[in-house]
Amino acid sequence: MKIYTLLALSLLFTQILAQLSCGPDPCADQTCCSCRQNPNPSNGNGFLEFDVGCQVGGLHCVADSGCRLCYKPTFGALNVGERPVCARFSDLVAQCDDESCCLNAQNPNPTDGNGFFEFDADCKLNGGGLHCIADSGCRMCYKPILGGINVGDRPICRRFAALPATFGFPPTCMDETCCIDNQNPNDMDGNGFLEFNAECKANGGGLHCVHDGGCRLCFKPILGGINVGDRPICNRFLNLLPDCNDHACCLDFQNPNLMNGNGFLEFDADCKLNGGGLHCVHDSGCRMCYKPILGGINVGDRPICERFALV
Repeated sequence: MKIYTLLALSLLFTQILAQLSCGPDPCADQTCCSCRQNPNPSNGNGFLEFDVGCQVGGLHCVADSGCRLCYKPTFGALNVGERPVCARFSDLVAQCDDESCCLNAQNPNPTDGNGFFEFDADCKLNGGGLHCIADSGCRMCYKPILGGINVGDRPICRRFAALPATFGFPPTCMDETCCIDNQNPNDMDGNGFLEFNAECKANGGGLHCVHDGGCRLCFKPILGGINVGDRPICNRFLNLLPDCNDHACCLDFQNPNLMNGNGFLEFDADCKLNGGGLHCVHDSGCRMCYKPILGGINVGDRPICERFALV
């Protein structure tokens, strides 16, 4: 028993030393970034790789740590934040030249319509592109499911663009009541709500629109709930927002998740102007920010909260 106890303590001590060896300073190599990561092998998120450009911060960077979040390809898994594929995992990306290859690589979720693939020749050029899985030749697409959240606003798969009328998608609405009847919201996280928007009937729809049916996805403010896709807050729920003028008010309104660093708020005077702005909770005076957690996914690439900024 003593031997097992000593082994357990030794392992724990080794892990602690490994974490401490990462140090608080910006990383200068991959070993340091690997030390700081806390990946989830089942979905490919939470991996880090060294990027000298991240020593001054930037897209996908973990502040100015020298590390950026990257993704390990896991077929059908959700790449939260559209992270680049980690250079060391680039050989895991399937190379396809036709639709059947992409269909074999996908792992779709029929209950929410996500995880579907289709072949797109443009996804083999210039390292891929929007919705492409690197330069594999496949892009992620969506199967319309009433009430399902189209994570990442994927294009509707070509093979599902002409679903029979009995399927009822996309809803064709002329008023708010129709959109509400067609929604399937989740009251626990505030996602899946719909509202009528006339612009969603023009030009084939637009951002957050459910195709060109007249409805757009919107969000019901839920304390700490993650607004998947940064949907606009539904007009009918604007009265649920606070009106803050200081940090204390925003702190009272937040409901952070200490396991992943999301759901934190801080006061920002600019978030009271012109209806708010990027990362703002509408015009409440609060903006969403992130507490760095090793391996935690910064959903929406929020700015690091000033009170948690690296020194």
